Amino acid sequence: MREDPNSGLFVKDLNIIQVKSTAEIENFLNIGNKNKHIGETMMNQVSSRSHCIFTVYMEIGENLNVSNIY
Repeated sequence: MREDPNSGLFVKDLNIIQVKSTAEIENFLNIGNKNKHIGETMMNQVSSRSHCIFTVYMEIGENLNVSNIY
C-alpha cells in the first residue's frame, strides 16, 4: 500500500479480475501466493514476513444458478 497526498491510500500494481467460480478465486489466490515478495526486515534478516491483500466483491443477479455454488 502507498499513500498519495492528493488521492489518499492506494495499492500499487493492483489487479482487478472478474471470476465466475470459486475454483477461479482459488486459482488466483494461489497465483498471488506464489508471486508475493518475501524478505528480511531491518530488525530481522531471517524474517519471512510478507503481506497479502485479497478482496472479494460479490455481485448476485436474478439468474444465479445456486446449484453451481459449493
